[in-house]
Amino acid sequence: IWSLLDKNRDNKLEIYIMSDKMDSEFSEHLDTLYKNFDGFEVTFIKVDDIPDFPTPKHFSQATYYRLLIDEYIDIENDRLLYIDGDTIILDDIYSLADIDLCGKTIAGVPHVKRRGYEFGLPIDSEYINTGVMVIDLSRWSEYNIGHKCEDYIRENSDDLELPIQETINKVVYNDIRL
Repeated sequence: IWSLLDKNRDNKLEIYIMSDKMDSEFSEHLDTLYKNFDGFEVTFIKVDDIPDFPTPKHFSQATYYRLLIDEYIDIENDRLLYIDGDTIILDDIYSLADIDLCGKTIAGVPHVKRRGYEFGLPIDSEYINTGVMVIDLSRWSEYNIGHKCEDYIRENSDDLELPIQETINKVVYNDIRL
C-alpha cells in the first residue's frame, strides 16, 4: 500500500482491503499511512464466508477473496482495479483504471510464461497474471464469475498448481483483454 500511495499522491484513492481479521499491527500500519499520505480512504472488509479451498505452496485462503468482490464491494462506476497485496507499484495507476476493456470482463497482463496450454486452453489463449486485473464488476456479477470459479475449484481441487490463476483464466477464457 505504501508504494501505491507514494506513486499516486495526486490521485484520490479508495482502497478496499479484504481479510479475515484486522489485528493491532495492521491498525498501526494504517495509522502510519494516514500520517504520511493524504487523499485516500481505506475500507476494511471482513471476509468470513469462503469455502475451504486447497492452499498449495505459499497460498492461503485469502488467495480466494478476489472471487467474492462483487458480494463485498459496491462501487458506483463498476470498474475495479484489483492489486495483490504484495505488488510494488512503480507508477501512477489511473491509466490502468481507465483502460478500455473492449467489452471484456477482465484486463490483465500476460503471465511471464504463457501457460494456458498446460491447463487445457489453446496455445494462443490470453492467459494473464491475476495479481493485477482491471475488472468490470457489473459483468463479473452478471456472468456469475466468482461462483463459476468456486465451482471450478471444487471440481478440480486435486489438480490445481496455481489455484486462483488457473481458475480465473479457465473460467473467464475468451473474456480477457490483454
